Amino acid sequence: MIFDRYWKPMSLASLLILVVSLMILAGNVASTGFPMERDVELTGGKRVSFITDNIDIGKVEDAFPGYEVRLYRGTENSLVITMPYEADENAVIDAVKANFQVIGEPTVQSIGPAIGEVFWQQAQTVMIMSFILMTMMVFLLFRSFVPSAIVLLSAITDMTGTMAILSLLGVPLSLPVFAAMIMIVAYSVDTDILLTSSMLKMAGGSAWDAMKTGLTMTSTTFTALLALYFISGSALLQTMALVLMIGILVDIPVTWFTNAGLLRLWLERKKGN
Repeated sequence: MIFDRYWKPMSLASLLILVVSLMILAGNVASTGFPMERDVELTGGKRVSFITDNIDIGKVEDAFPGYEVRLYRGTENSLVITMPYEADENAVIDAVKANFQVIGEPTVQSIGPAIGEVFWQQAQTVMIMSFILMTMMVFLLFRSFVPSAIVLLSAITDMTGTMAILSLLGVPLSLPVFAAMIMIVAYSVDTDILLTSSMLKMAGGSAWDAMKTGLTMTSTTFTALLALYFISGSALLQTMALVLMIGILVDIPVTWFTNAGLLRLWLERKKGN
């Protein structure tokens, strides 16, 4: 098997995901003060959502310069226009109805800057608490520092790698993104526990059986998320599906190359001692 022959360089190569991701996020912090651009839910602003059958997104963008315009396609197409809190959403609604074909009445979401700041603080608290609780459960499960630390490293790499890719794609940090990130942490720990438990029981043997099971789980989950992304037409569901798909793809090399390689190295050294 290729991994059994080249497992050391493959383990180190996968760590590049963490290094490059941290560099991207650090660059964002240096330029904007935040690792990712924040959505109106976390800064304050207004968002108007329309249901439409067919619309020229380019013409909508030309009609509303300076506003963020996104089109989410699916069984129903959703046109979402995001604007500052001070903007007049009624003027936007009237302009869209007058110049473009939409179905029914729009949905308006308005969040004040103070509420957005509260959501931002609460989202960070939830993320930190989820990591603390996850860390406690991992250490209680394995009762050994090195395997537990490797699992935590994999979870951190999955999260930072996903955030870096989302930043490059221009996806802002929002409450649905935070929710999906927590799910990524849980998914990462799930696959890592599967791998670690299997390798510890086999005392450093091949992780191939665990890998087959893990990749089967990954493929079925990814397929379901892919269908959700292309069929839903919902901004919230598509955003969460995109985040989860990216996280799953990042988790494949992180778990089955880096985690497996570092754990194998530790087991071999432990056996040698």
